[in-house]
Amino acid sequence: MQPDKHERTHAAIMQQAISEACKNGMERLSFSVLAEQLGMSKSGVYAHFGSVDALHLQVVEAYCLRFERQTFGAALAVPPGLPRLRVIFANWCGHIGAGNWLEVPPFGGAGEPGQVAAPARQKWIKALLAWRARLAACVSDAMAARQLSACTNRTQLADDIYGLIVVLHHEIRFFNNADAVRRAVARFRSMLSAAGARAERRHAADHQGAIAHSWMGLLTD
Repeated sequence: MQPDKHERTHAAIMQQAISEACKNGMERLSFSVLAEQLGMSKSGVYAHFGSVDALHLQVVEAYCLRFERQTFGAALAVPPGLPRLRVIFANWCGHIGAGNWLEVPPFGGAGEPGQVAAPARQKWIKALLAWRARLAACVSDAMAARQLSACTNRTQLADDIYGLIVVLHHEIRFFNNADAVRRAVARFRSMLSAAGARAERRHAADHQGAIAHSWMGLLTD
């Protein structure tokens, strides 16, 4: 069934809201900003949400679904362990490198956390913890497949990889470092090497169809 006019308008508002939140931060997201950008009345945008809190929460929820589909869902087509971890890392770098990372204070931009609805912040924290746990699961799979040393500290390696992602975001968002992705990939490779990573017979490069971003090339050079 085709979406009706209300659904199409809501989808357009959400798309613009996510774009605005990625570009300028959730703390700047408001009905007046969206109304101006979409050529709508402020009351017309308000009618789709009812409150700023609801707007913020829906934006975070919609972004998380999209990110999970494009980053983790796309990686399901490759074998578990290191191949999947490499694809996830490449896709995550792709989101940040392309400016498609949601800015939620104090986890993104420099705005005050009080300017973003508490339910939205809590949803974002929950999502970040879940995504970090998925990195740890990939490390566990790699250890089980003997792609990494049995002595690898699963939690520490996952935290270190997540730390690379946080630093990458800061390098691009605050310092406009054009070399940030290459450096993040180099550190990622070094971490895996230090953990005893071995080359798989079928590398993640053999599964390009599952990769949502071109950054994978940096991992397979």
